[in-house]
Amino acid sequence: MPAAFPDRIAHAWPAAPEVGAINQDAADFETAPEACTFALITDRASFDALETDWNDLFWRAGRGTQIFQIFNWNWHWSNHYLPAPSDEAAPSLAIVTGRRDGRLAMVWPLTTERVAGLSQLAWMGDPVSQYGDILVEPEAVPLLGEAWSFIAHELKPDLVRLRKVRDDAAIAPFLGDLSAFPAERLQAPYLDLASAPDFATFEPRYSPRSRRNRRRLSRRLESSAGWRSSAAARQRARASMRSRPSS
Repeated sequence: MPAAFPDRIAHAWPAAPEVGAINQDAADFETAPEACTFALITDRASFDALETDWNDLFWRAGRGTQIFQIFNWNWHWSNHYLPAPSDEAAPSLAIVTGRRDGRLAMVWPLTTERVAGLSQLAWMGDPVSQYGDILVEPEAVPLLGEAWSFIAHELKPDLVRLRKVRDDAAIAPFLGDLSAFPAERLQAPYLDLASAPDFATFEPRYSPRSRRNRRRLSRRLESSAGWRSSAAARQRARASMRSRPSS
């Protein structure tokens, strides 16, 4: 099934929900989670210094859908989107980190920006990242409420606009607890090929014009020199496999 990734907007700063309400998984912990020390990263040098810890956190707790939360992606984004010293209108870093016993346990990759006179909090990587999310160790999920309170106290934004949050994002349940509302809901394009045994059976679902166009493009591809070369190479490889003696 396709993943939905609505924009999430918190139009006010509600009080952080109780720890037990943040995520159902929190009920599985028999003891209180280890305390977390939060910090706000606003300069490029401090962000660059996070590289090793950030990467370690991703390999411990990252998901396949969080490719846009890896350090290197955001490093390249910073090279192109962070402002020059004289450009006050461009986004500024507002990365929130949480450490437990010195180990990085969560990263909120955020930025702040002045929009129509308002201070807006948004994802680092916007607008080029396909999905926005946080990185967080499972054991630190019950501490997201504390992180949110830290963000509210330190940044005091007028608007929180978190674009393209997938339904299965690590932060999605927490945003639901905050009553953040989706301003837009999108679905990634996809084909459900499992509904047919082969493409020949699937193809009649397209219009006759689409099928003719596909056949025309297929003939053009087959007539190209590159296609003939690769097809001949595959034929030679199959002939070689058939001529090998069995072991």
